[in-house]
Parts: sequence; structure tokens; C-alpha cells
Amino acid sequence: AFDLRSFARAWLPGPTVALRLASYNIHKCVGLDGKRQPERIVDVVNALQADVVALQELDSAANGRWKRVLLDDIAKWSELDYVQVYGIAADYDGGSVGNGTLVKRWLPIKKIKKMKLSSDVGRILIRTDFEDFSFMSTHLDLDDKHRMNEAAAICTELDYIRKPVVLAGDMNDSNRRKNLAFSVFLED
Repeated sequence: AFDLRSFARAWLPGPTVALRLASYNIHKCVGLDGKRQPERIVDVVNALQADVVALQELDSAANGRWKRVLLDDIAKWSELDYVQVYGIAADYDGGSVGNGTLVKRWLPIKKIKKMKLSSDVGRILIRTDFEDFSFMSTHLDLDDKHRMNEAAAICTELDYIRKPVVLAGDMNDSNRRKNLAFSVFLED
């Protein structure tokens, strides 16, 4: 089993701070009951109490969704003090859809990089760099070929980072799929 604390002690100099990291595909705010209720997303975010949260399937300023900017709403409605980072994956209904990262304000962001990933649907990788680690947030394609290409692009991006990296998001990758996207990690 992977132990994040041991990993942090091995890589981070000096005293370490425990961080709570999370990822949540909000499925366009539609619950298992079929109802679209963004406030339920806020309840989950508040319950997680995470320092950094990757969110997938966000909409922003879409006509059919009251022109809301969902990531801003989640950050504003939560009881936590978050900085929002939004990455547009595709245009949608006069606005956009994409992924977001929420970062507690006390954790200073050094750099943000948004990288389009190859896909017919529109996929993006948001890289948020902190002093001692990088946090990548994404939502990969369901199509095997696209997902494998996106994973390869992420692996190429990893080649340029010289500190620990956390990759979070909906990878749409499991043993139920014909081809595992991140089998590229096993090739070296």
C-alpha cells in the first residue's frame, strides 16, 4: 500500500505539513436521483475539508445553466477559503465546460499551467505548482485511443517536473477497459 506520509518525509525537506487532497467528478451536479442540485456538491466539498480539490465536469456561463460559474459558486458557498483555478476543456452552450482545482488560500500557488489534451471531446490538464510538489487535475476520455494519448502527454509533462507530483481526477481507466491508459508507466 502507498503511504503518502512516508513519501512526503522522503521527498520534502524539513518538517512536513499534512495535506488533505481530494478529487471529485461532480457529474454536472446531477445526483443518483437525477436531480441537478449544486448545493449538494458544496456539502461534499465541505465534508472533505481538503486543502486541494480537483473537480471534474464543471460548467461555466452556459446559457442552459443560468450562466452560472459553477467553480466560483462552489468556492463561495463552501465554508472554506479557496482560490479557484478553472481550465476550459470545451465550449458549451454559450459558455464552457472543464475542470477546476480549489486550493486553500493559505497554500501559496507558485505557477499554474493549463494544457489541452488530444481529444474530440475536449480534455485538459491543470497543473498547479506549489513550493514542494505539483498537483495535476484532469478528466480523461472514455475512448481508449484518446485516453492512451492523453496519458502519454501527461507522462511527457512529468518528465519536466523535478519534485513530487500528485495526479488527480477521473481517469476513466479501469480493469474493465480493453486498454489501460496508464500502462505507459509499466513500459520503462
